[in-house]
Amino acid sequence: MTIAEFPVPYRIARRRYETHDTVTLTLEPAGQAIAEHRAGQFTMLSAFGVGEVPISISGRPGRTALAHTIRSAGAVTLALCSAAQGTLVGVRGPYGTDWGIPASASA
Repeated sequence: MTIAEFPVPYRIARRRYETHDTVTLTLEPAGQAIAEHRAGQFTMLSAFGVGEVPISISGRPGRTALAHTIRSAGAVTLALCSAAQGTLVGVRGPYGTDWGIPASASA
């Protein structure tokens, strides 16, 4: 089994409301971080005791902290959107094929 098969604990470092039902969570690793992601990939986010959902990574690659913009649409996303700063969540991944954006495109 690889580490991607188990949720890695991350702490909610920041919450920012985008709309009444959409929140951007900035997550920082509580220990070991997951592998670096690329543009277009997603992770599986766990609200412990509730469940797990696939969510696109909305933050820039190359940073330890991960950003996910989540709309409250069900039990798991409601739990994630309602979680307080400092709450631990689980992260697996990253998954999916990246978009192959060249480094010069970010300049």
